[in-house]
Amino acid sequence: MRLEVEDLSPDRLRRRLWTFSLGSGFLILVRFANEDRPTPRHKFRPVAKWESSDERAYNSQLKRPESIPAWVVDEALKKLPPPVVTVGWGLPQAKATITPEPKGYP
Repeated sequence: MRLEVEDLSPDRLRRRLWTFSLGSGFLILVRFANEDRPTPRHKFRPVAKWESSDERAYNSQLKRPESIPAWVVDEALKKLPPPVVTVGWGLPQAKATITPEPKGYP
């Protein structure tokens, strides 16, 4: 699953875009780009970017970001879907029955 967080300029012609990938319980930064466009009617085009799959800088014009702003992380976490948890024995037809019971040894 991919999540994007953007920082749009007031004139809506430039943005910074962070792209994260969610997998195995980790939120991983896979792309950071500075993008612009001639008018708000046009699509954004990358001016300079960094991609995790391109560490040798064949296509990346930026170095790996040394830090991620806290507000970007907060926005990415807000975009996460609610967790899907199945309690059972590992088979779709073997879900556990959950009963309300007070905490403590009977």
